[in-house]
Amino acid sequence: MTIVELYDGDRRQLASLFALADDSPSQISSYLACGEVFVVREASVILGHAQLTVTDDPTTSELKSLAVQTAWRRRGIGAALLAAAVSHSCARGARRLLVATATADIDNLRFYQRRGFRMLRIERDVFDGARGYPDGFLVEGIPLRDQLWLELDLQARTEREVLDRAHSTAAPQTTPRSGVDQCDGAPSSGDRWETRHDLTPDEIDRLEGELYEFNVERTGYSDVQGLGFLVRRAGGLVGAVAGYTWGGVCELRQVWVRDDARGQGLGRRLLESAVAEARRRGCASVFVSTFSFQAPGFYQRLGFEVVAEARDKPVGHEEYILRRRLAARRP
Repeated sequence: MTIVELYDGDRRQLASLFALADDSPSQISSYLACGEVFVVREASVILGHAQLTVTDDPTTSELKSLAVQTAWRRRGIGAALLAAAVSHSCARGARRLLVATATADIDNLRFYQRRGFRMLRIERDVFDGARGYPDGFLVEGIPLRDQLWLELDLQARTEREVLDRAHSTAAPQTTPRSGVDQCDGAPSSGDRWETRHDLTPDEIDRLEGELYEFNVERTGYSDVQGLGFLVRRAGGLVGAVAGYTWGGVCELRQVWVRDDARGQGLGRRLLESAVAEARRRGCASVFVSTFSFQAPGFYQRLGFEVVAEARDKPVGHEEYILRRRLAARRP
């Protein structure tokens, strides 16, 4: 699952990402501190960023910089960052979103046009030595010289339609949008099937990202946010709760307290912290699952009720899904 968050750290730590989007250190320095920056993380590593700035026109936002680490491209991270920029622009009343890129960068032009951007104007000889760009630089054999501005009209469609388009990673119509399209019926002659039971974390994250984009398309909810609280002592991590909020609900995926820290109220405080954060975000309910040999009674004492039970999962035990109602979700 791709989770985008607002970055409030030292932007100099993002220098390598900004350098992927702009080849001029002097130009980067001129706008590095401007606007707001969104990032996608994998643990403590930042995989991609998007910088959103305001313009002289209060109805116009500019996507100043967007880049994804090379090894993490084509996994929906760029689309998720763009969707965050679109959502933020819509929330503050912007009517259009601008972005500028080199005319030589065909991949960028394809990326933005597939997500609804239209060509606006060309500025010649922007990428020259006076602005800190290397002379004779080529992009896929094309000289880096001219800059193309593109525009996304945020008023032409509803915000939901704009966000759905921004999240889209659809390929051209000549190819299927995802592997799901070919699951029914006979496989195409170009399919290559593999039997593998050791998918890497990267591959699993890719699948989660594809499923999330499908869910956004069908529900209109693109507000997923991670949620987590950790407790550390001299001996290391002793407790944690982690999950996410999306579409007006919160799901807690991990709730854990180390053996030697149990019986001290730590689990209760962690859970209540997560519930309070879910309530602050406007969630109507908090869900959690637990096994019969874990802590169903613990959750019930804290206001959770069992809403589903799966027997013999694992064999000889039960799994419970519990819910704690918070408040009615505003339409």
